[in-house]
Amino acid sequence: MFIGRKQLSVDGVSTRVAGAGVWPDVSARRVLTAPGRSRSHWKLPRTFAPISHDAGLDCMSYHTQPARWRVEQEHCELQVTPRGQEFVLDLARRPGVSNWIRAVFDDCDRTAG
Repeated sequence: MFIGRKQLSVDGVSTRVAGAGVWPDVSARRVLTAPGRSRSHWKLPRTFAPISHDAGLDCMSYHTQPARWRVEQEHCELQVTPRGQEFVLDLARRPGVSNWIRAVFDDCDRTAG
């Protein structure tokens, strides 16, 4: 069970949107699916791309296989694992992801639903 907060917080920074609810419309800015691809192929900002280090790849949970990722200059594409819809990524190592998430919600006016 998940109980949303009254106000969304991203990486410890409050936003001005509700912590739970329903989007009133579809916006290209909030769609992760890569253009012309199935829903299992996401186009993400490059800051999501895996980081290699001695212990292996540091990336979103369940996506440690390099073949799942295609990294480009400005973005990366990910073939999402069919395990589920909630994945974990350490935002402390990726401040760009936090900034992107806040920007996605920044211009959004939604209410808890």
